[in-house]
Amino acid sequence: MIRVQLSFLAVIVVSTAIIAKVVYIQFVEEDKWQKIAKENALDYKVTKAIRGDIYAENDALLATSVPSFKLSFDPMIAADSVYKNGIAVLCDSLSKHFKDKTSEEYYRKINDARLAKRRYLVLTNRPINYYEQQRLAKWPIFNQGQRRGGVLFEKISKRTYPFGDLAERLIGRIDEKGSGIVGLEKSFNDTLAGINGEALYQKIAGGDWKPIQTNSRIRPIDGYDIYSSIDVNMQEMASNALENRVITTDADFGCVVIMDVKTGYVKAMANLSRTKEDSTFSERYNYAIGDYGSIDPGSTFKLASALALFQHTDVKLNDTVETGNRRFRYADAVMTDDGPGGRLTVQQAFEYSSNIGVSKLMNKYFNQTDPQRNLLIDYFEKLWLAKPLNFQIVGEAQPIIKRPTDPTWSGVTIPWLSIGYECKVSPLQILTLYNGIANNGKLMKPQIVKEIRKADRRIKQYVPIILNEQMCSPEALRKAQTILRGVVQRGTARSINSRAYQIAGKTGTSQKVVNRGGRKRYVKQYKTSFVGYFPADNPKYSCIVVIDNPRRGKRSGGGIAAPVFRKIADQLHARDVEMRQMSSSGSFTMADVSNFPRKHIGHKKDLNVIAKELNVVTVDSSGTMDWVRPFRRKLAVQWKKHRLSSKGVPNVIGMTLRDALYVLENRKMKVSFAGRGRVKSQSVMPGASIPSDGKILLILKK
Repeated sequence: MIRVQLSFLAVIVVSTAIIAKVVYIQFVEEDKWQKIAKENALDYKVTKAIRGDIYAENDALLATSVPSFKLSFDPMIAADSVYKNGIAVLCDSLSKHFKDKTSEEYYRKINDARLAKRRYLVLTNRPINYYEQQRLAKWPIFNQGQRRGGVLFEKISKRTYPFGDLAERLIGRIDEKGSGIVGLEKSFNDTLAGINGEALYQKIAGGDWKPIQTNSRIRPIDGYDIYSSIDVNMQEMASNALENRVITTDADFGCVVIMDVKTGYVKAMANLSRTKEDSTFSERYNYAIGDYGSIDPGSTFKLASALALFQHTDVKLNDTVETGNRRFRYADAVMTDDGPGGRLTVQQAFEYSSNIGVSKLMNKYFNQTDPQRNLLIDYFEKLWLAKPLNFQIVGEAQPIIKRPTDPTWSGVTIPWLSIGYECKVSPLQILTLYNGIANNGKLMKPQIVKEIRKADRRIKQYVPIILNEQMCSPEALRKAQTILRGVVQRGTARSINSRAYQIAGKTGTSQKVVNRGGRKRYVKQYKTSFVGYFPADNPKYSCIVVIDNPRRGKRSGGGIAAPVFRKIADQLHARDVEMRQMSSSGSFTMADVSNFPRKHIGHKKDLNVIAKELNVVTVDSSGTMDWVRPFRRKLAVQWKKHRLSSKGVPNVIGMTLRDALYVLENRKMKVSFAGRGRVKSQSVMPGASIPSDGKILLILKK
């Protein structure tokens, strides 16, 4: 009986002790045990898939994720024998490779962690690349792997752009989470991103998470690669020419798009806008497709009006229209003109970009009845001007071309619409229209991505797409091609006419409208543009240039934007063997560049005048430099930078005496010279300090 009572008492004591311990742990030691639980928690964490690459033509890499590794170590895993035999060599190798600690410092760091039974140790903050990882994996202890040696190569990746800020807005960028935010990175984010996996991690002392090898790991599926139609050389040409122009004209923004005529593939798309902070220019917005670049395209829209006239009326090129004294009233609105005025042929009205001439023709044939008005707007839709192109990059503006049912429609809508006002059409849409004329009436959908691949396996192909097999009749096409060629030969773009190859296109100048006091008023700000194609007799490329609100220079499409087109066309023509052969086989011949003076320093403007007179194609590699050195190439002359030296004595060797005097006297130097011809040598070396007496002797030689 006593035994039973003792046993019962013992049970009560033990139970009471257990309950007391539970209560003590639950309420007294709660914080302690929660801290331990947190420090030893297990959790599944996302393992990032490697983002796919973006390529230009010829497999030029535009964006890539460079794999790298974080080197960490569990010093408790290696067996004593492995650890003792390898630790000295390992520490010596770490010191020699990373050069951030001595061998002894590495030994203390690792050995102290082993003695303290720490399970996770970051050995260096510098990421290592794949080749380093392969090399380090052969070192003592590390060569035992993660399970027996304790080494951890934790994969991380960094998005890099090999061409820097070239086509920055077009290619796009990613955010801190690895998702695309603009450009191709955003538009094809799901394709590039892949599918993330997950792995089991253990939280250890210090708040770090250590990966644990288990069979429950879900491996990530890496993203696909994007192959674009961008030509890096063309993109650089377009960007350089555009940057030079927006700077010299003090413009707000500009864009350039180059398209392959036959396929519709976009070869270059450059966008530059002024920053508010320091007035420099960078790629921050895609004006070629976005809302800001699409308002009132101006006279480049007149091609659509011309096509409507040629397609749906019996208007002939030699018919005439009276433009008067360059002012014409429609109801309560007055239209002005920069054209010659008087009676013009239809062809002249378009070649000289007569607002009054074009609008009167359109008002006569398309603004008398509702069926006429609807016919016109329906035709603009067939030309893909009134609906989105569904371009492959997000951010495309919704085009606006009003219908007669629109509440804002008025009696002056068609006259103003016919010359590119009261509408919203993107530069890419305008270019697509002109590209259709270059492509003999076949309207192609613009595309910038050609393929999606996984290594060498093609996942998807974007073949050329025809939007409209025949956008107009052959006769309407012939008339349109005639006026576009005439614009460059005799009209508003005659300054860019080339004897080396044919250019066809149209200038555009639209005056900006602002809302003041509830009323829209025109201000002295302009959007200038030029769009066309070349060689006009066998087109290969089409191109549009838009320069917005230039503050310097002749503020017109012919004076501001057309020269940029010509510069790009010259460079493409000079480097393209096929186009040069087509030019040489026709009536347009290229000048012999062997007679052009070489290695003679000169002012770029003066040399451009000489080159134009000699019909020599030039390739400008000098950027914004005023002084250049010409180099003869096989079929062109290339301008290269000549640095005068920003401080001290400038380098005038190779200049004419006139140019040398201009440069040196601007530095307050006193010049004497001997001989005739160009500067052969100078008495004070370029870059040296200007002598106290300011004197310099130039030796001239023919």
